[in-house]
Amino acid sequence: MILVYSAGNWGVFRLYWREHRGEFNIFLHVVCPLISTIALVAVAYFSNVPLPSGAVGWVPFVVAAWLIIGIAVVWWLGRTGKEARLEKSMESALEL
Repeated sequence: MILVYSAGNWGVFRLYWREHRGEFNIFLHVVCPLISTIALVAVAYFSNVPLPSGAVGWVPFVVAAWLIIGIAVVWWLGRTGKEARLEKSMESALEL
């Protein structure tokens, strides 16, 4: 979830920097998202260093592997011209 929220913070900056330049506010669209992202990274770090014992210690590695696999699948579908599959999966996800 930390990656999702951090990507959302990046999205806020890009949206207001590119699309709504007249409404751009350095505090709201740069400082607040940056502080939020730094806090999220700190939480991730202190939650995982040192690694928890037992099965919980494997969680960061499983999440990282799942993320890499997901990025690779999206990249491969885009490179092979199969974007329709991505769109179809998005539509089915939105129907839920």
